[in-house]
Amino acid sequence: LNLEQYRGNSNLNYILSYFNFFVQSFIKILWLYPKKKYKIIYTHNMPDFIVFLGLIPKLFGCKLIHDVHDLMPDVYKSKFQSSFANIIYYLLLIQEKISCMLADKIITVSDIGFDILTTQHNIRGNKIAIIRNFADKNINSNIYYQSFSLQ
Repeated sequence: LNLEQYRGNSNLNYILSYFNFFVQSFIKILWLYPKKKYKIIYTHNMPDFIVFLGLIPKLFGCKLIHDVHDLMPDVYKSKFQSSFANIIYYLLLIQEKISCMLADKIITVSDIGFDILTTQHNIRGNKIAIIRNFADKNINSNIYYQSFSLQ
């Protein structure tokens, strides 16, 4: 898709840019799925609700993996400060929870992300795999990749 990422300061335009991306991507997936018959759809945030692009394929047995690199509600809260922004923050928490419920598996890149998702955002920990995202494996000698099954 030939879309630019919104980088301005408008709450409404920020949200609309994600909505525009979602609608165009959903149409593209619906067009491609009958031809490709995807077995797995891998999404990564932001936005979290992008996992809903796989809703129709999931109904036909496709597995959904959602990669949470950034905690969208927290990123939004740090970017926008207003009473309206607080309402959006709580709506983003709800959409994150629903998105994670739809996903068959969730990936995050750190223990901190895992802890925030499970304790502060109330996401079930048994769906989350931590795949650490370190540029240099010498930074932490205890790096491991947690495997998971989609069954």
